[in-house]
Amino acid sequence: NADLESRVAQRTQELSETNQSLRQEIDERISAERQRDHLMDELTVQLRFLQILMDAIPNPVYFKDREGRYQGYNQAFGAALGLSREQVIGKTAAALFPAGLAAFYQGRDQQLMADGGVQQYETVLRYADGQEHTVIVNKATYHTLSGDLSGIIGVFVDISQRKQAELELDRLMRELQAKNKELESIIYVSSHDLRSPLVNIQGFSRKLGK
Repeated sequence: NADLESRVAQRTQELSETNQSLRQEIDERISAERQRDHLMDELTVQLRFLQILMDAIPNPVYFKDREGRYQGYNQAFGAALGLSREQVIGKTAAALFPAGLAAFYQGRDQQLMADGGVQQYETVLRYADGQEHTVIVNKATYHTLSGDLSGIIGVFVDISQRKQAELELDRLMRELQAKNKELESIIYVSSHDLRSPLVNIQGFSRKLGK
C-alpha cells in the first residue's frame, strides 16, 4: 500500500506538472493568437490606408509581382483605362494592351527587374475616352525585407496637353521663321528698288548744289 500510494503521489505530481505545462502552453498560444489577431488588424488598417492614399493620387498607379501580373492599382488607373478589378488583378500586360504594346511593356519590365533601380520612358496609351494620350511612365522595383525582388510599382503622367502645347509652339515658331524670311525678302527688294531713285536724287542734288 505504501508503495502504491507513493506511485500514485508521483503520478499525481507528474499529471499536475503536465497539466500546468499544458495550461502554460495554452495561455501562450492564446496570447500568440491575440497578438497575431492584433497584428492582422494593424496590417488590415495599413493596407486600407495605403489603398486610400493611392486612390487619392490623381495619376494612375499600379504594382505588379515579379512575374508581371498586376497585384493592385488605384482609382485613377481604372478610370483612365476603363478596366474593372476582375480585368486587371492577376493579369499581365498581354491581357490589357495590344500585342505589340504589351510586348514592349513586358520587355521594359524585364529590363528593369534585371537592372534594378528606376526607369522612365514616354509612350502612347489609348484611354477609355477612345483618345490616344501621351504619357511618361515612371517605374521602380520593390523588395522584401530580406532584399529579394518582389515586383514593380509604376505611375504614369498624362502629358498630352503639354505635348499639344509644344506642337503648337513649334508650329508658331515655324510660322514666325517663315514670316521673318518673307520680311527679309521684302526689305531686300524694297532696298534694291529704292537704291536707284536715291542715286538719282543724290546726283540731282549735287547738280543743284553746283
